[in-house]
Amino acid sequence: RVLSEARLDELKERANGLHLSLQAGMSLRRGVRPPAVWLRVCQRTSPLDRVIEGLRGVRGIGDAVLVVTVDRDRPAGIIQMLADLVDFMEVRVYFHPFTLDQRGLGFGAWDTGVHRLNSHYAYGLRLTLVEMR
Repeated sequence: RVLSEARLDELKERANGLHLSLQAGMSLRRGVRPPAVWLRVCQRTSPLDRVIEGLRGVRGIGDAVLVVTVDRDRPAGIIQMLADLVDFMEVRVYFHPFTLDQRGLGFGAWDTGVHRLNSHYAYGLRLTLVEMR
């Protein structure tokens, strides 16, 4: 059964409310909010794999939280890669609900791709800089 994008985004919002976390608790230090590293991804696992390996070599990265926002409708490969490769820091995964952002930002019914990209940037920045602080 094929879901409409609007219905899929409703499900993404419900999933986001669960705050999906991998390696939960790795970044916990009493009384200190961990710094966040944000990655915006779509469906490609490359160059994500190289970025993850680069993060592995950063001194003190285990004290941070990797916030990954995923766009589009096929996140399984991204989540599997994060589960397989990120064993050195906490990861929180959120799904970009474009149709909800689209209405909120006044984009109307059209999507040129640029609008989706820009709304994903706004979503990820707000999530990382405001909601996680």
